[in-house]
Amino acid sequence: MKNRKLSAAAFCVITLLVLLQGCKKSSVDDNNNNTGGGNTNPPPPTAKIVYVAGTEINSGGKNVAMYWKNDTAVKLTDGSRDAVARSIFVSGNDVYVAGYQDKSGSVLNIATYWKNGVAYSLSITGTGGPFDVANSVFVSGDDVYAAGFERIANGNDVAKYWKNGTPVNLTDGTKDADAQSIFISGTDVYVAGSEAKSVTSSKGIAKYWKNGVAVDLTDGSTPASAAAIVVVGTDVYVAGTVDDITGYAKAVYWKNGNQISLSSGSMNSYGFALAVSGSDIYVGGRNGNTSIVSGYWKNNFSNFINLAPASSYQAGEETVGGMVVSGSNVYAAGSFKIGGKSQAVYWKNNTPVQLGNISLHSSAGGIFVK
Repeated sequence: MKNRKLSAAAFCVITLLVLLQGCKKSSVDDNNNNTGGGNTNPPPPTAKIVYVAGTEINSGGKNVAMYWKNDTAVKLTDGSRDAVARSIFVSGNDVYVAGYQDKSGSVLNIATYWKNGVAYSLSITGTGGPFDVANSVFVSGDDVYAAGFERIANGNDVAKYWKNGTPVNLTDGTKDADAQSIFISGTDVYVAGSEAKSVTSSKGIAKYWKNGVAVDLTDGSTPASAAAIVVVGTDVYVAGTVDDITGYAKAVYWKNGNQISLSSGSMNSYGFALAVSGSDIYVGGRNGNTSIVSGYWKNNFSNFINLAPASSYQAGEETVGGMVVSGSNVYAAGSFKIGGKSQAVYWKNNTPVQLGNISLHSSAGGIFVK
């Protein structure tokens, strides 16, 4: 289950909570003057702003970390060294993005988050190991949380999260592990990821940690991973992937530890993203063997929504890496292949909005709607 250096088309996703702001009803008369009473009409709804984190490969072959605000690109790095943006969270007027960037003059990755374009290093310098990544970011009040992993001298990845830059180890480094998604509910910190079954077995056990205490979701009999976590009240939802006994990867989600499979038959599928709205559970990812398509499942395996653009579909690069539900609108972020290149995209109610430069490879994962 060792993590490899990510290309611009690789995803790990993370999933994030939508912050909904209600509009306070004001009393108006026919001339739009405040009257303090009488019949009222609500103001028109405020247009939502869509933030998407992702990466674009520049003409020099370097990964550039960036995000898009609606369809306007904001670059976080200058393209002189590789950097990747994995997750995004907006709090007030502040935009937080998590990912990693190579150390200047080397290929050592440093786990990083950016606040309004300013980079903050989370890992020390990569001296313990050559690959440190922040996969997910969540802001609660004045506290900034990021989850990811840090490679240590024995070559294993340690799952961890950082609170305001201070690391909290979730595993001890004796077995390979990672943290993919973080969610804060009240004073509780939930992190989803995976850990190798044993020192000698690389089969991953999907799990989440609540305040540092591990909860296993699988038994390690087949490889599994957890990619996204959302907490609603007392219910804990996790999305991920479990290999079945025949060797096919299957998208799944767990509700309070109970596993629900989202695919059947001889077909690979992967769960990377998660959103919960009322009684509906949305899991985003990819589906298929040779003809791989982006899409999401709503509630069960029989309700898969294919997001691959039919008019320009090219197999091989499709995926959904992030999902958000806001009111009646369903947003997903990811990539599809067009013109021979992977392209960052988000979908609103299954309609794609292309984000990347058509002449360059790009990808997207984290999404936040405000």
